[in-house]
Amino acid sequence: MPDVSLLQREYYGEQEQESRLPGVVFTAALSALLIVIAAYVGLFLYNRVLVSRADAIAKHTKDLKVEDMAETIKDLEALGVQTKNLKMLREAHTYSTKMFAYMESATHPASRFSDTIIDAVEKTIQAKGFISSPVLLARQVEIYEKDKKEGRILDFSLQNIGYGERQAVAFNLVLTLGKP
Repeated sequence: MPDVSLLQREYYGEQEQESRLPGVVFTAALSALLIVIAAYVGLFLYNRVLVSRADAIAKHTKDLKVEDMAETIKDLEALGVQTKNLKMLREAHTYSTKMFAYMESATHPASRFSDTIIDAVEKTIQAKGFISSPVLLARQVEIYEKDKKEGRILDFSLQNIGYGERQAVAFNLVLTLGKP
């Protein structure tokens, strides 16, 4: 049997090899077109979201009233003043507690105090004191002098020294405290 393929080649001629270049270019162009369309759709949807958010913010700002904001600001300022006052009160309470502890540690055992005025803001203590003898009063003054050198007392003064009830030495004490 004769070879038919040879006859076909003779009749139709030798087929030339087709180039693949047009197919690759078409595929690349089609891919680029699809990417551009997808990006356009994505940006269009993103723009719609942004516009709707801007409308919501504009509507919300229209609903706000300036008077309400002013009242809120005044309330916040009043709250700030109250907070500062509470802080000062807390610090004064803490400091006055330290003042009592200091008075207890710096008082000679023979000393007695009455009519005490404690000012935590000014950090002063004013008191009437009684002690059994002038020698013990001198020891009390030594304690205050030592504390003044250490910085626990900024200043102290004894006033109106004299004999009082039951032959005790009476005096008025004014202490200005430093660090407790």
